[in-house]
Order: sequence, then C-alpha cells, then structure tokens
Amino acid sequence: MRLIQRFQRLGIATKQFVCLSLVTLTLFSAMVSYNLEKTKKLLSHNLTDYSQKIGERDSQLLSKYLEDVQDMMLYLSSDQERLLNNNKQIVSKSLNQYTSSHDTIVKSLYIVKENGTVYSNRQLFFEIIGNDHLQRLYQFAKKHEGGMSISEPYYSHLSGNTAAAVFLLKNNKNKPLAAIIAELDLNKLTKKLTSSYQYKNQTFLVMTAKGNVIDTQSQKPIIPYERGYPPKIDSKFIKKLSQLPTGVQYLKVKDQSLVAVINQTNRFGWYLVKLSDQGSFNKGIKNLYKIYQNVAFIWIVIMLLASLVISRSFTHPVRKLAAHMNAVEKIENISSLPINRKDEIGNLEKSYNAMLMRIKELVVGIKVMEERKRDYELKMLQSQIGPHFLYNTLACIGSLAKQKKMEEIRETVRSLVGLISYVLDNVSRKVTLKEELEKIRLYEQIQQVRYGKKFHLEINVDGEALDCLIPKFTLQPIIENAIFHGIIPGKRYGIISINGVISENDLKLYIRDNGLGMDKQQQAQLFNHKNESNSKKFNGIGLVNVHERIQMSFGQTYGLRVVSRQKVGTLVRIKMPAEFIYNSEEQ
Repeated sequence: MRLIQRFQRLGIATKQFVCLSLVTLTLFSAMVSYNLEKTKKLLSHNLTDYSQKIGERDSQLLSKYLEDVQDMMLYLSSDQERLLNNNKQIVSKSLNQYTSSHDTIVKSLYIVKENGTVYSNRQLFFEIIGNDHLQRLYQFAKKHEGGMSISEPYYSHLSGNTAAAVFLLKNNKNKPLAAIIAELDLNKLTKKLTSSYQYKNQTFLVMTAKGNVIDTQSQKPIIPYERGYPPKIDSKFIKKLSQLPTGVQYLKVKDQSLVAVINQTNRFGWYLVKLSDQGSFNKGIKNLYKIYQNVAFIWIVIMLLASLVISRSFTHPVRKLAAHMNAVEKIENISSLPINRKDEIGNLEKSYNAMLMRIKELVVGIKVMEERKRDYELKMLQSQIGPHFLYNTLACIGSLAKQKKMEEIRETVRSLVGLISYVLDNVSRKVTLKEELEKIRLYEQIQQVRYGKKFHLEINVDGEALDCLIPKFTLQPIIENAIFHGIIPGKRYGIISINGVISENDLKLYIRDNGLGMDKQQQAQLFNHKNESNSKKFNGIGLVNVHERIQMSFGQTYGLRVVSRQKVGTLVRIKMPAEFIYNSEEQ
C-alpha cells in the first residue's frame, strides 16, 4: 500500500517513465523468449511459402513459353499453301524470317512432308549435318494428332540438348500432309527461368511427365551429380524426385536436407521442381540466436533512455498548455499559444488556438444575434399597423358607409379590430398555425373589400400541422407580397394557396400564387434589407425579417426558400421544426 501511495504522489513524467520502463522490459523479455522459436518456425514457413509461390510463378512462365511455341505452330498451320510449296528456298526463307522476328525458345524449325522432303529455317546446316530424329518425330506427330505435342528430351547434332514440339498438318480429306517440328532451345529456356534463383542454396529442375529432366548439362548447386564428363544428375536422385507428390516435400540427399516444391504437371506434360537447401537456413537461425543476445542488452538501454525522453517531451508541453488554460479569466484577454512543434502536441496547440478563435467568434456572434433579435422584437412592438394600410382600410369603410352596405362595414371593422388585437397582443411570443391562418383570413377580407374579388385564398393544411407553433407574422408578409407584387399588377384572376404538412419532424408550409412572378435578378435581391419598404406594409415585418427570425430561432438549415418564374407565379417554402404547444409547455 505504501508503495502504491508513493507512486500516486509522483509526477506524470516520472509515472510515465516508470511504466514505460517496466512495460518495455517485460514485453521485450517475453518477446525474446517466445519469438526465438516462433521466428524459426515462421522463417521456415515463409521459406516454404516463398518457394511455392516462386515455383508457381515459374511454372506459369514455363507454360507461357510452351504456349508461345503452340501459337507459332497454329500460325504456321494457317499458311499451309506457302509451307507446302515445292520451292525449298521460299519455304526455308519463310521459316527463317519467322524464327528471327519472334522471341521464342525455338532453335531449329522443320517442315517434314509425307514424302520425306524436309524444309528448315537452317537449311544449309541441315543439309550438311542432318537430323536422324525427324522421321521418328514425324511418326510421333501422327500418333498425337489434334494439337501440339512435345517429345521427351534428346540430343540433336543441329540443336544440341533439346526436345521437339510437333504439329501435324492435314488436307481436306483428313489425311496427313506434313508435320511442323520445332526443336526447343533448352539452354535459352533455362536462362529465362533462372532470374529468381540468385542464391547458391536455391535451384530448379524442369521435368517431363515420364520423369526425364530437361537439363542442359550445366552443373547446378545443391543437386548431386555422378562422376564423369559431361556432368550427369544422379539417377537415384531423379527417381526420388519423380516419385514425390505435388506440393512441398522434404527429402534427405547424402548430407543435405532439401525442400522440394513440386508443381502440377501442365497440359504439355512438363512440370517444375524448385529445390532449396534447408541446411543453410538452419545456419542462419543459429546466427539469429546470437544476434538476439547481442541486441537485447543494447535495446533495453535504448528503450530506457527513450522512455525518459518521450515522457518529458509529452508532459512538458501539456503542463505548459494546462498553465495557460488556468490563467484564462476573461475570454477577451485570451492570448494564443506559440506553436513550436509539428507533431500531435503541435496539433493540440493549433486546435487550442483555433478553439479560442472560435469561442471569440461565437461570443461576438451571440452578442450580434442578441442585438438583432432585440431589434426585431423592438421593431415588432413599435411597428403597430402601417398608416398607409390603416388609411386605405378606413377609406374603404367610408366608401361602404356611403353605399349603406352595413354588413360589409361590420365584417371589415371586425376584421380590422381582430388584426389590431393580434398586433398588440404580446408580439414576441409564438402562436399556433391555426391562429395565424385565422388572422390571414381577416387580412384577406379587408383586401377583398379594397380591391374587389380579384383574388381568393385557398388553405389546405393537415390537421396535425394546425397545432404547430410558429413565430407570429410568419405568413402575413408573404401573403401581402403575393397580393401587391404578384396579383394586383396582373390582369388575370389571382389564386393564392397555402399548403402545410409535417415531414420528418419538420413543418413545411408552401405559399403559391399565379401572379406576375420574378426574374433572376429580382429573386437575388429578394432578401436584401435595402429592398424592405415598411411604409406601405400592414406591419414593419418583411421577408428578410421572417427568414432571419426563423434562422435565429431554429438554425441555419431552416427559413424561407423562393422559386419564381415570370408570368407563371411564385412559390415560397417555409421550413421550421414541428413544435407543438404541449411540448413547449413541458420545456
């Protein structure tokens, strides 16, 4: 307990140093003891896996080179007329041009006709040296008709150690005409496949399905050879390899432990065997043990020093930041931290400075918003009813009195009184949509007395939406604009519709008119404070004020959106959260 209490009284830097040191020593000791054996198994697995992947890749390369030969056979077979020409010089020249212009593993190319005539790309050498295997290969082609086949390896005076790819040509009656025989350059094939085998403890062999080795008589590392010249691979070793199944196999040859990766036989009957010396790998593991022992001590010392440096590099700037934060008393007097680092601590200092700037901006913004909000409320309290509207309404009442239309006078006076009461009754509070629409009907009645039946108002609002709370005078300025700027200047009968729905917890109101509409320039200036002219309005509230009141109350994602087309009309969408009176009372 005392030890724990003493540890708790230590500073962060000391705690971090002690913890990092203990954790480092514990983990490193466990890692060394556990990973030594694990490393051996892992390296052995990686060696096997790597050998298998290299073997698979080279096996694919081997198949590709043989497929190139097959493609050459197919190409030549498509030009039988020229190949079977009796002019020996023309045929020999064609064969020579093809082999010299294509990078294949073909060394000597022959056309052997049914009557025994032979054409070659190396015609002069063939006529001098000859080739005793051609007739045997021709019979081999007849036995394996229907595609390209490859013979077992043999020795040719013209091509050296080789194997032949044969392809039988037939006439329209399915009778043999000739055979294309290509003697492969096995030395070139071996060089193409040796790019991945740069170490003395790795090599490969290409074998046929019958277990014969495609060998160029060049001695390869880690493979046992019999005595004599030219060197020949040990026959017992070849027999043991040919009996191994496909996959990764381990075998013992004299004093060597070899890993053999046997790939599947391709469709030409050849496959590749990759060999690695496991003994050299075991020597590397022993050296690894020694390296671990030498590195362990140096590593522990370095980690202890690094733990001390890291702990101090972290705690010092954090302490500095904490001291700076504790010194803050007033937001206006906050000073930014100097940024001297480019790591996470520097990012923390940048974030702290950005947070300070944001706080300052928010404080200023809140003050501005509060001032504007007070201005709007003051404007609403002071606006009363526009004198121009009141004068026109009283003039209409006077005109009705002269005409002795008592019922119209009563309705107009009732509407005017209702609007005056609505304006003077606690203008800063919210009202239900139903109450706002009732006052819109009063406003409509007064304007219809003034202008006659030039328009009518259609209201289609969902029952649930009628109970939503909205800021007072949200709809009236929009209806007023629709009447005076859209309907009255036009010559056709005006229709103003109000639709309201609740969608995704938002109240959406759509006010549409079929008035004159607006062009793009007029729409762009619609929310400009300079365009607000309050002298002739029913009250002092315009579209700009409605839009900003909604955004100040609910956020920037809410407010008004206007879409208009000239001679078609205008659509105004009002979006705000669906707030009900009972939710407001609970809050």
